[in-house]
Amino acid sequence: MVSFEKLEAFIVLTECRSFTEAAHRLYCSQPTISNYIRQLEEMYGTALINRESKDTFLTEKGKRLYQQAKKMMELMEETNIIMTEKANTSLTINASHYIGTYVLPQVLTQFQHTYKKLPLEINTYGYQELYHQLQEQKLHYAYMPIYEEDAYIQSHFDKHILFEDQFVLIVSKNHPLRKRKVIYKRDIERENLLMPQSQYIRQHVLTLLKKNNIFPSPVYMSSFEVVKQSVKSGLGIAFLPYRSVMDDISSGELCMKDIQCVNISRKNGLIVRKDHQLLPMDMDFFHTMKRILTADEPNYLLSIAK
Repeated sequence: MVSFEKLEAFIVLTECRSFTEAAHRLYCSQPTISNYIRQLEEMYGTALINRESKDTFLTEKGKRLYQQAKKMMELMEETNIIMTEKANTSLTINASHYIGTYVLPQVLTQFQHTYKKLPLEINTYGYQELYHQLQEQKLHYAYMPIYEEDAYIQSHFDKHILFEDQFVLIVSKNHPLRKRKVIYKRDIERENLLMPQSQYIRQHVLTLLKKNNIFPSPVYMSSFEVVKQSVKSGLGIAFLPYRSVMDDISSGELCMKDIQCVNISRKNGLIVRKDHQLLPMDMDFFHTMKRILTADEPNYLLSIAK
């Protein structure tokens, strides 16, 4: 019988047209993706991928399976939620302010279009507050940034990666660096580098900059929003996740600059306490969220490249 994982792999492969990229997005190996496709082709007795043409990725049968697979995945997720739903039960989502502000709205718009009758309870927290709630075992799962440096999260929670953030260098629309084609390391060191107060994001960004022999003068602020407004006011520059500034860049209020050899990223996802069992509806929401973000990733990467 066809499995959830095989259909998901086929859908992601179809949308990104690369076995390597599909494996990257699903956090598995390339041979795993190849094996899933081979098993699907054996199951249906027909080729799904056109391996001889560069112009057409799917065969005619492959195109039909793609359309059906999308419907099957959505129906499977909706059915699981309906069958596990109890009276007065709501789907509870615990998330960091960052994910609650910049990621969940896009996901919830599509999710509620399908699951219109499911009540939602959305709780967002500042990173330090969320961390405290998890340490005190008042919360057992959350959607949040995941740092390898965080020993407590790494040892006490199972981690399900959803997406990876790219941090970009932003300056105000009137900043002298705005018109510069090349940004040098010394340019960063001459400016105030505005950063959120969160311990782990500070440690994460500064460590990566120091590996590139960049030693900035950090100024700490309470949140991404305060940092953004301060950059707009000309108080300094900042490295921030692209999702948090993409609208400001599109409107022209902020300018994104490339600095060679500096790549700052972080993973985000669902963490679940090792002794905690999620409800089926919680896992269904996670899979829906992952599917939506995976499908949107090409647009996200393209907008950064621009």
